[in-house]
Amino acid sequence: MNSKLWVVIFLIGLFVFASFACGDAKDAEPGDNGAQAATGKTGAEDGKTTGVVDTAIANARLGFDLFRDPTLAGSTNGTSCQSCHPYGGMDKSEGAMAKGTLIGAASTFPKKVEMTFEMLGEVELTLHEMINFCITNPLKGKELAEDDPMMVQLLDFHKMLKPVDFDAFALPVIQKNCAPCHVGADASQGDLTEKGKAHAAAEKIRGYIESGRMPKGGTLDDMDYLTLIIWATYELDQTI
Repeated sequence: MNSKLWVVIFLIGLFVFASFACGDAKDAEPGDNGAQAATGKTGAEDGKTTGVVDTAIANARLGFDLFRDPTLAGSTNGTSCQSCHPYGGMDKSEGAMAKGTLIGAASTFPKKVEMTFEMLGEVELTLHEMINFCITNPLKGKELAEDDPMMVQLLDFHKMLKPVDFDAFALPVIQKNCAPCHVGADASQGDLTEKGKAHAAAEKIRGYIESGRMPKGGTLDDMDYLTLIIWATYELDQTI
């Protein structure tokens, strides 16, 4: 066979192998459990995907801290992302300006954003550019490069802000971490496995989780922590 043809066949085979080996990992979201959620596998056989997802979750947890930090990117006016979008949701405090929820917003970028028209014109912004607009304007901080660790963490947190179904995602976390005080008919502090009761207590649950007061005598891993925070925020958005 012609030697050039062998080279072509070899290069095609190499490309096909690389395509399978380097496939994109699924975005982490509340309810994901490392590689199991992405591929149905766990352990060493899918360790690469597990590492990618675990890193995104850890970044999102740090991004949530930055989201609430009034000194983010050198901000000195006491304002944080949390000031306009509590926990990523809508501001329902008395007298607050109407500010839309960020839950589900990440997937809508790039897009034109009305609040930036006056300064930037009718241009489409990426999520990175939108975050920078808020950092440099309401927060009066300094722009962050897209690969800056803080920006990466903020981006991963925003990407994790998605609608969270109670039965599929929040309930398993409650069952795993909140027994025996809040699980079952005989729960000493109320059964939070009932959707209606959990919904009624959403703001209280979020506050206890954020402050570390719950679960008593234990801690939540990053995924469970974010799942309950985002679930509660999504529930509260529905009441506005």
